[in-house]
Amino acid sequence: KPQKQISAIWIVPILALAMGAWMLFQYINSTGPQITLQLPTADGIEVGKTEIRALNVKVGLITEVTLSENYDHIIAKAQMNKDAERM
Repeated sequence: KPQKQISAIWIVPILALAMGAWMLFQYINSTGPQITLQLPTADGIEVGKTEIRALNVKVGLITEVTLSENYDHIIAKAQMNKDAERM
């Protein structure tokens, strides 16, 4: 009977898949909650640049800014750091 053997060429895709899964796990495990803020204006807010700070320590980052349904305030979404979950 011929033996079935896994070709050595399959090692590279399997390793790449394992590394991708590990990186995804690390990313999901390191991010904190996403929060929604209601603000009167968006003055000075830049998506991806504006940090949320507590006691001058970065605890999050603004990820999205939109107008409310009735256009009277701003809705900003922010991704908080993992260590800011208790806030």
